[in-house]
Amino acid sequence: MEKSKKNRGIMITGIIAAMMLIAGTFAWTAFSQRALNENEGKNANMGGRIHDDYHKKSGNKDIYAENFGKKDLLVRIKLSEYFEGNGEPLVGKTSKDDRASWIPYSLPVKELADDPYRAYVNWELGGDKVFLPTFNTENTSLETDAAGDAIDFIVNGPTNLVLNEKGQLNDGTQDFFIEGEAYTNPDDSNSTQTAKKTLPGTQDPISMESWKNLPKKDQKGNYWVIDTDGWAYWAQLLEPKESTSLLLNQLNYEEEALYDFDSWYYGIDVIGEFTTVEDADSSKSQNMVKQVVMHKT
Repeated sequence: MEKSKKNRGIMITGIIAAMMLIAGTFAWTAFSQRALNENEGKNANMGGRIHDDYHKKSGNKDIYAENFGKKDLLVRIKLSEYFEGNGEPLVGKTSKDDRASWIPYSLPVKELADDPYRAYVNWELGGDKVFLPTFNTENTSLETDAAGDAIDFIVNGPTNLVLNEKGQLNDGTQDFFIEGEAYTNPDDSNSTQTAKKTLPGTQDPISMESWKNLPKKDQKGNYWVIDTDGWAYWAQLLEPKESTSLLLNQLNYEEEALYDFDSWYYGIDVIGEFTTVEDADSSKSQNMVKQVVMHKT
């Protein structure tokens, strides 16, 4: 039994490494949103949901993933950003209306000359929080769990419309939910969820290059690995009923720099993907679930 567990651990570590190092193959095959709707997953045991809790005024921006199903999941998230001032894009060949042209956020952090967005907004990565497990446990749903000022791509608005004990609507702030408190599904009074903590990150998100240089024993753990193409990988299997630690937790705007413009716009596009070990190991992608959320400032 112990030998079997050890062999499975080695296999899983190998699969996680392969998924990171050979992006674009295995279960990370890129489908359009429409293709995914047509491709509805058949495995009722698989269920993942991207959470996006955004409070525009404070800059709180919590991005993380939840496994509400019954099977371990591999998870990756891609964050891309866009900025324009006075109606003109800050970076050439980018467009507000073409999210495919937005610039993926990657590590290591670039010099200002190579990443002009950092003159106007900076990110804080990592951390944890108390969150509410999603009420949307339909495994074929492509909606995200978007709260506060976050805009889900499908519904064009927030999807997490829960009220707290004071009757206040979830505003996307980090401390909205109280650990151990039960909250009622606004669409079904007989359905409740209890707020709990996300997994604590064992370290802040690191670059792919840093991950490659880690000892093998440390290449699997509760932390995010961000590649140069913007894909961030959870370096561990996400077990059922658990949530990753935060990938992103705060946006800090450089107010003085923003006075350079009469008007400005900043947005982050979030794409999340999930797959199972079985699908990754067999190069299948039928059970991949892709979710897209977007927020505006």
